[in-house]
Amino acid sequence: MTDTLSFFAETVDQAHAGFRASAQAAGLAIEEYTHPLAGPDGEPLATALGWTGPRHARRVVAVISGVHGVEGFAGAAIQRGWIERFASAPLPDDTAVLLLHLINPWGTAWSRRETEDNVDLFRNLAYPGPDYPRNALYERYEAGINPRSPAGPERAEADRLLAAFEAEHGRETVLATIRRGQHHYPKGMTFNGAGPTWSSRLVERIGSEWLASAARVDVLDIHTGFGAPGDVLFIPAAPPGSALYARIERWFGGRLFRQGSDALIPAHPRAPFDSWAAPPPGSRTICSIGVEFGTADTSDDLPLLRDFSAHANYGSLLSAEGTALRGRFREKFYPSAPAWRERVLETGIAAIEHVLRLAEP
Repeated sequence: MTDTLSFFAETVDQAHAGFRASAQAAGLAIEEYTHPLAGPDGEPLATALGWTGPRHARRVVAVISGVHGVEGFAGAAIQRGWIERFASAPLPDDTAVLLLHLINPWGTAWSRRETEDNVDLFRNLAYPGPDYPRNALYERYEAGINPRSPAGPERAEADRLLAAFEAEHGRETVLATIRRGQHHYPKGMTFNGAGPTWSSRLVERIGSEWLASAARVDVLDIHTGFGAPGDVLFIPAAPPGSALYARIERWFGGRLFRQGSDALIPAHPRAPFDSWAAPPPGSRTICSIGVEFGTADTSDDLPLLRDFSAHANYGSLLSAEGTALRGRFREKFYPSAPAWRERVLETGIAAIEHVLRLAEP
């Protein structure tokens, strides 16, 4: 029997090789998409797609890992675990499973949540533009939110400005302002982008090439970092009161988390994979669910996020300080504790199976 902890990779190379080996052994159709840049050790990067079930299925369950880069290691383990345990079992009629493995491989390799363009891919997909909402408080305090230097007088001034922001508006508002995202500071935190990225273009390509026949796509988008360690929250993208929200509520009951009910999980006008809805409007239903696994206390995340952003955008991630920060960031979003990994794996695989086989259509 396979040691389940072996599904958890320590490098992108290991994750990619493990996914490919499991998918090939299970007879999945596989596509690989090479990223133009390399990882920190010069390793090649790629996104992989696995497909099982009828090529022209009317219903597709799509399981996504790596939208937020470093969080993709956990999602990749869940994907591989599902393949090993269940990919050979018969699927429901006219149903297929699409496994999108490390859609932001650069972020995964560099232990960043962002893409190579410093873009938050989740928000890049949710805000295709061009009519972007402005974030007035972010713009007012941007120099404090985003230090231009990891240390020294410039950093001290940025810290002073951030403290003034918190004193005037409160910590919750500071966090909500940052997490809401912005489109005007390419080297700032939660940059939504000003146009498509390599990863968002690939999402569009996959939709047109693989989902042409689908009338319904149920999306499980796997993330880590928010919530109690090892616990899972299911976050509907659909608005409360809608038929899709009610469906997800029936599926996952008391484990639902409503967007916008915490400063760290803001509401957005659309889901990242809503672009897979085919014209004409209403011809394809996209049911998007964020699957969020808690890792650690989030109360001290902001200093780490600011430090890492400063090194990534104004310093070097290959410096001693940058390397240390990558390690801290990786542990924050991808804990090494075996108990955490075992729990995440079992819960994640069960969620896929529940949506695929047990929940009502």
